Amino acid sequence: VCRLVVRDAQTGEVVREVTDQTEIQNAFEPFSEESGLAEEPDADAEYVFELWEPETQKLGQSADDLKEYKGLEVTTYEGSPVVGLEVSPIGLRLHITSRAAADALRALAG
Repeated sequence: VCRLVVRDAQTGEVVREVTDQTEIQNAFEPFSEESGLAEEPDADAEYVFELWEPETQKLGQSADDLKEYKGLEVTTYEGSPVVGLEVSPIGLRLHITSRAAADALRALAG
């Protein structure tokens, strides 16, 4: 991950941008314990977390030409333990219930 961009889900405004890899890893650590799916909650979206990754260098491509792409988008919902995940490049969307993950992400947002 190159960076994590935190946006207010209602306004789209950037709340914070994080490049510290340890801080990003710690915020996403609770996801490693989760495996159950959930339905999208009725609550309003609160924050959107965009994980940006470096493009894979292709044969003949200069390292100077590498770009970043949004690999994952995570959404928290107001007052809800449900977290939405979207694998941006393929459009896969799912929701999980994890109070620990939702709280860790909210803490990262400030």
